[in-house]
Amino acid sequence: MPAPESEVKTDPESVPVPELSAEEQELKKYIESSFAPDGESENIEFLSTTELQFEMSEFNNFSLSVINKILNMLEYKQEFMDGHPCWVMFRKNNFE
Repeated sequence: MPAPESEVKTDPESVPVPELSAEEQELKKYIESSFAPDGESENIEFLSTTELQFEMSEFNNFSLSVINKILNMLEYKQEFMDGHPCWVMFRKNNFE
C-alpha cells in the first residue's frame, strides 16, 4: 500500500526553483556580495527588513516582500530584538 501523500518525501533536487526577476537577481547579487548568513561575531548585524530597504534605497527601491523573499531563499535567520523581527546578517569585509 503506498504511503499517504502527507508522508511522501520529495527530493529537494527535483523541486523546481522559481525564476527570479531582474530586480530579484539584482537584490540577490547585492546581498551575496555584502552579507553572509553566518560568520565572525564581530561582523554580526541585526537588521530589520525596513533598515535593509533604506540601506539599498540609493540604487533601487526594493519592496519589503522582495527583500524578505530573497533573504528567506538565501536561508538567513531572524531573531527578535526588543520585540521586532531582525535578520541575523554578517557584513562582509570588502576591503581586503
